[in-house]
Amino acid sequence: MRRRTLDLIVSAGALVMAGVLVILALVLLNRADFSENYVRSQLGQENITFPALADLLPQEKSFTEARTGCVIAYARQAVTTGKQAECFGNEYLGGHLSWLATRLGMTQVAYVDGLNYRQLGAELGNIRGEIAAAEKAKDASVAALQQKLTDVTTVRQKMFEGTMLRNALLTSYGFGELGDMARIGSNVVLAIAGLLLLLSLAGFAHAYRTPRTQAFAPPEAAGLGSQVPAHA
Repeated sequence: MRRRTLDLIVSAGALVMAGVLVILALVLLNRADFSENYVRSQLGQENITFPALADLLPQEKSFTEARTGCVIAYARQAVTTGKQAECFGNEYLGGHLSWLATRLGMTQVAYVDGLNYRQLGAELGNIRGEIAAAEKAKDASVAALQQKLTDVTTVRQKMFEGTMLRNALLTSYGFGELGDMARIGSNVVLAIAGLLLLLSLAGFAHAYRTPRTQAFAPPEAAGLGSQVPAHA
């Protein structure tokens, strides 16, 4: 095979591959833009804003400071990006859900602070058992236990609502992260496509500088391998 022919084949292949990669990069970029716009649109409908620094309770401030401190960094900003959604869900709502009874002013059931939704359900079962035992014994504590049941039920309902909002925010964060990865992937693919394009152009330039008759691997001169030295 002539060297020029080989250069043209390889260069053309690299050029085609560069074109394919450019198309792939554009598709990834389109998905990244869609993800960013979708997350921004959905979060905008929720109209969530970080509280001002002066409005943060001591527990809220210490909770975020013990992690990344993002609630302080995003103070007074609207939640419009995946990163902000993650911060609000984990370091603002997450803090509230860990001391929900206290935040609701239900100090008589503050012992349930830190319990998750399932654990609160188990506690409600325990309280109902206490009520049944008190009623059977005609204990005067029935009224207090009924109030305790009502308060823990309220805490559990608020836990459900807060958890659903937190999950929605973290879903937006995950979707935004996929978009960011698509954008990074698009940039990497474009860089590879650019490199292939340069190599292709260099190959075409080399092909047109190479004589048409030059072979890629010229055979050895005929008879060179058959020469045998004469013996004395």
